[in-house]
Amino acid sequence: MNKKLLLCTASVLLVMLLAMSSLFIVSAADVSDNPTAEETGATFSSDQTDSTESTEPSSPVKLVGDVDGSGAIDINDATAYQLTLAGRQTVTPAFELNGNTVTDGKKNIIDVTGIQCYVAKVFKKLPVTLDGYYAEIIRP
Repeated sequence: MNKKLLLCTASVLLVMLLAMSSLFIVSAADVSDNPTAEETGATFSSDQTDSTESTEPSSPVKLVGDVDGSGAIDINDATAYQLTLAGRQTVTPAFELNGNTVTDGKKNIIDVTGIQCYVAKVFKKLPVTLDGYYAEIIRP
C-alpha cells in the first residue's frame, strides 16, 4: 500500500513540476513580434535614400489563391490567409484581389481550405465552387 501511495505522490509532484516549467517557458517566450528601434539598435535618418528601390508599390498579379503576392500558390498563402482572418496580419492588395478561392463571395476559412486542397493537389486549379467543381465549368 505504501508503494502505491508513494508512486501516486511522485506522479502528482512530477505533473505539477512540468506544469510550472511550461508556464515559465510560455512567459519567457511572450515577447513582441516587432522590436523597437532601441531594442534592435537600428538608427534611421530621413536624408537616406536608396535609388534602387522604387517608391511606388507594385500592383499584385491576378492569380487566385496567391494571397501573399509571391507569384505562386503554396502553403504560405494559406498561412497568410489565416493570419489575415485572425487579425494578426493586415489586409494586402494581393489578399483583396486573389482571396476568393471558393466562389461564394465571402472571404473565410473555406477559402483557406481551397488553397490547402490546391497545394495537396486535390484541386487542379482555382477558384472552385462550394461543392468542389471548377468555377469555369458550366454545369447543367
